[in-house]
Amino acid sequence: MNITSFDVNGLKVCLCGTEKFNSTSVCLVYRTELKRENVSPYALLPKILSRASSRHSSLRSVNAYLEEMGGAKFIAQPIKKGNEQIIAFYITAPKEYSGRLFEFLSDTIYRPLLSDGGFMPSFVHSACSVAAKEIADKINNKKAMPPKK
Repeated sequence: MNITSFDVNGLKVCLCGTEKFNSTSVCLVYRTELKRENVSPYALLPKILSRASSRHSSLRSVNAYLEEMGGAKFIAQPIKKGNEQIIAFYITAPKEYSGRLFEFLSDTIYRPLLSDGGFMPSFVHSACSVAAKEIADKINNKKAMPPKK
C-alpha cells in the first residue's frame, strides 16, 4: 500500500493507494474542540450540506448523480469523540469515477445551495426536525433504560 501525505491550503491530505479494491473512497473530516455553543450547529451542518449544492439543486439530483457514478455511497455525519466535535463526509464509488468524487465533495461542502445568502430555510427546518426526532427517540428508548428495581 502506498501512503502519501501533504498539505493543501491548510488541509492535511492523506492518500492511500492499493490495487486490492475496485472502488475508491474519499473521506473529509473536520475536527474542532467540543464547545456547548457549537454542538447544535455542527450537528445540523452535515444534514443541510448533504441535501443539495449549487450544481445539484435537490436531493433527487444528488441521488441521481450518485447513481450515475456506479451507485456511489455518500454519508455526511456529525460525530462526537472525546472532547472533539467531528464533521465527516464519506463517499465511495467504483475506481473509474475517482475524479468525480473530489468534484462532488467540493461542490457539496464549498458550494451549497443558498437562498438570500444563507442555507435553504426548508433544509434547515428539515434538519432541525430530524435532529429533534433523533433526540426524542434516544430519550424515549425504553430498551436502553436500566430496569427498575
